[in-house]
This record gives sequence, C-alpha cells and structure tokens, in this order.
Amino acid sequence: MEENISRQKVYCPYNEVYGILTALGNNFINKIPKEILNNITRNLTYTISDGKKIYDIPTYDFKVSLNIQGVSKEAIAIIYYLYYNFWCNTDKEKEYLKNVIRNNERKLEEIKRENYGDVDIFKKKNNQDEKMLTPVKEEKWYEKLLKKIKNIFKS
Repeated sequence: MEENISRQKVYCPYNEVYGILTALGNNFINKIPKEILNNITRNLTYTISDGKKIYDIPTYDFKVSLNIQGVSKEAIAIIYYLYYNFWCNTDKEKEYLKNVIRNNERKLEEIKRENYGDVDIFKKKNNQDEKMLTPVKEEKWYEKLLKKIKNIFKS
C-alpha cells in the first residue's frame, strides 16, 4: 500500500546557505571574506555517482518566504550573520536588525511564560508539605516475633 505523503527534502544548512548565496548573486558573494566562503563550500554535502561528486544545492525563489520554502533555522542564522556583518551598509540598519532580534526573543519569552507560567524551580517548598507527611514506624522482625509469642502465652 503506497502512501501519498509529500515530504520536503532535507538539506544540510551549508547547502541551503550556498543555494541562497547563488540566488543572491556575485554582488553579495564578493562581500563575504574568502575564508568564510571557503568554510561554507568545504562543508557542502554531496553524493558520489559514477565516481563524481554531485552537490545537492537547493534553488530558492525570493518571491516566497524562506520559511515557507523550508529553509532550516541554522541556515537562516548563518544568512543573518552574513547580512549583519558584511551586507549591512549603515549602523542604522544594524541597529534595526538588533531590535528585530530583541523583539523576537521578547515574544518568545512571553509565549514561554504564558505556556509554563512563572515557575521558580529553585524556590524552597513550603514547610506545610513536610508537616503533612507523618512518619510510619515499622516494626522490626524480632519485635513482631516477640509480640506473637507474648500473645500466645496471654491466651
């Protein structure tokens, strides 16, 4: 029985970054230092077919959001790093990106707080919890035996 499930292909983040860079063009690629670009290309994944390396580089359409196209969070983080450090033209642009990240982190913290509440896991527990538990004294085996023998002689 064959299932008709559409599965999105999973790429290595470096393959995704390389695909985005090739879609952006040489104007953006030339602004990246050679050692970083070499690090990206060195970490590309490939398959070997007939003795040749075949790189599986995805193609992207910038008319559609990268999130919708299934780009990994790691690849987006790398692109953000490249954008912030090499493609931003002004300090105002960098400050804008910092604010976007701060706002996203704040929203994420609010969501966590709504879902999990303000729970302090290191807070000391109330002493009432300890008082509600009463210790149960368990008789030792020889005390039980001694009681049974006494009961036999009493009867």
